[in-house]
Order: sequence, then C-alpha cells, then structure tokens
Amino acid sequence: MLLVAAGGVEGACLGTGQALALNATGINLPQRRWIAATALGAMIAWAIGLLPSTLPAPAWDDPVVLSSAIALGTLLLLAMPALQAAVLAYAGRPAWSWLGISAIAWLTGLLWTLAPMPLVDESAPPLLVLAAFGAAGVLMALTVAAITGSWVVRVVKDTSSSVSPRGQRAGRPSHDSGQRSEGSRSPRPDPT
Repeated sequence: MLLVAAGGVEGACLGTGQALALNATGINLPQRRWIAATALGAMIAWAIGLLPSTLPAPAWDDPVVLSSAIALGTLLLLAMPALQAAVLAYAGRPAWSWLGISAIAWLTGLLWTLAPMPLVDESAPPLLVLAAFGAAGVLMALTVAAITGSWVVRVVKDTSSSVSPRGQRAGRPSHDSGQRSEGSRSPRPDPT
C-alpha cells in the first residue's frame, strides 16, 4: 500500500507539471481535477503493476491467466490517460486523441524500464542499479513528454488556426450572440 500511495504522490507531481504546462499553452484545464485524475490513474497503475509480485508464478498456458493478464495490462496502460481524458472532455478539449497518444506514450516510455534488466541482477552493486534504473526513468519521462508534447503542439496549432481575425473561433458564434453552433461545447469554468 505504501508504494501505491507513493505512486499517487508521483501522479500528483506529474499532474501538477502537466496542468501548468497545458495551461501555459492555452489549453486551459481545471487544474485540481487534472491533478486528482493523474494521481488516481497513477495509483491504479501502480496497484496493478505491483500485483504480480504478490501472486504465485502464473501458468501462462492457462487461458484465464493469459486473458486476465492482458485485461490488467490494458487497464494499467489506460488508467491515467482515461481519467485525464475525462477532464479534457469536461473542459471541452479533445479527449479521444489524448487517450490514444498518452497510451502510446506510456507504452513506449515504459519500455525503457526493461533496458537495465541485462545490466543488473542480485549481485549488481547498488550504485549500478541506481544509475541504470535512474537513467531508464529519465528516458521514460523524456519519451512520454516528447510524445504527449506533440499532441499539445497539434492541439494548440489547431486551436490557433481556427481563430478568425476578430478573435472568434471559426464556425462558432461570438459569446455576445447568445447562440451556440450545433455540436459546440463551451469549456466549463474551473470550480476550483
């Protein structure tokens, strides 16, 4: 439980950084909701990720074990992006594209955690273990940031290109008209 709670703290730190970065680019989000969603997603991912260490060795030839592992792996991968996508949808931002790009980012980034495995075993000096997994963690973070950052660039570019010379979003009436175009959704104010 301590590691799951630590995962929540890690998620809150990640969510804070992401919320600040997203809001700085003009993708305004309710920060507290984003941070809470990220922390909860991280806790779910950590709980699932730690589950194998608490169970006996699985029988991989058992279809129930294999399908359970696939389902839990999918949940681990999608927990944080899905909760964050819900916040994006609440704020009137593109949620489905975030779900996809974030899942790809985490899947790619998590591969870095496998990289140190050939370098370390039970006899490896602690400093080597720390350096190898520390470097893997930094590379994972950079990978996730680069991939999700590409989404941010695209959304900001799409948003800025859809603004008319008068400052109105293309295809949407001004706020003064009191009308909303079909299918448009105004971002909700941050209740925090």
